[in-house]
Amino acid sequence: MEPVGLETWNNGSFNYNEFANLTFNDTFAWMSRGAQACLTLLYSLTVIASVFGNVSVIIVFSCGKLCRSTLAIFLINLALSDIVMAAFCMPFTFSKMMLHAWIYPSAFCPIVLFLQTVSVSSSIYTLLAIGVDRFLAIKWPLHSRFTR
Repeated sequence: MEPVGLETWNNGSFNYNEFANLTFNDTFAWMSRGAQACLTLLYSLTVIASVFGNVSVIIVFSCGKLCRSTLAIFLINLALSDIVMAAFCMPFTFSKMMLHAWIYPSAFCPIVLFLQTVSVSSSIYTLLAIGVDRFLAIKWPLHSRFTR
């Protein structure tokens, strides 16, 4: 079976059943080794920048003048969840995408899925808490002195 190319889309003879039966290898068969190497490099740089950037955020907010504020605690929590995301979501997802198989021990699968869910949920709930905290600080500025 040949991968679905632009000619299949453009000439009106698109068959949905053929498209549904394609494997991941078939859909990304066009990607050359150079493109894969470039994508791997960019992905690796993104993971490294994410880890180092979030570690620096944790250091700055934990050692700074306002380290006891609620916002600093929320931002440290957000940075921690981003580090977990960079360490457990990005590399495992990328290797699964590029190699088309799970190459790690089978015991890692539920652990990685759990950590992915926890990191995404933690990010979402932390952003929600920051939003509620900022709303309360704006709505009742004199009553929220403890949040500074």
